[in-house]
Amino acid sequence: MMTLVKRTPSHSFPSFSNVLEGFINDIDFKFGQDHQATTPSVNITENQEGYTLELAAPGLNKEDFHINLEQNLLSISVEKNIETKGEDTKYKRKEFNFNRFKRSFSLPEHIDGNKIEAKYEQGILRLSIPKPEEVKPKSIRID
Repeated sequence: MMTLVKRTPSHSFPSFSNVLEGFINDIDFKFGQDHQATTPSVNITENQEGYTLELAAPGLNKEDFHINLEQNLLSISVEKNIETKGEDTKYKRKEFNFNRFKRSFSLPEHIDGNKIEAKYEQGILRLSIPKPEEVKPKSIRID
């Protein structure tokens, strides 16, 4: 008597994504990932007072950041020398690196750059960007 075993073809062969990931990991293993930079994640919120931009970039110092506002383009960048682990230590996998990046954001018109405040705490760079005071209607008195 013969026993029948049900096989599902999808379990017999690796999925394309697993094959691709293995190939990429193999390339990373052979060639390293020191060239790779990571773009930090950003949260942007808005309320009546203004905007808050939070950028996740752990392991840095506030002096590492360069924040520029040119016209309506706000740019946040970091360019820091990469510390080497030593000649006998090499990365097998390196998935994050905040030593070099640049993020740019278009701000609404009439933002006063002098009122933007930045603070770096616990790996989060937080920018407070106040909204401009609305142009209030002016009544003109007749003499």
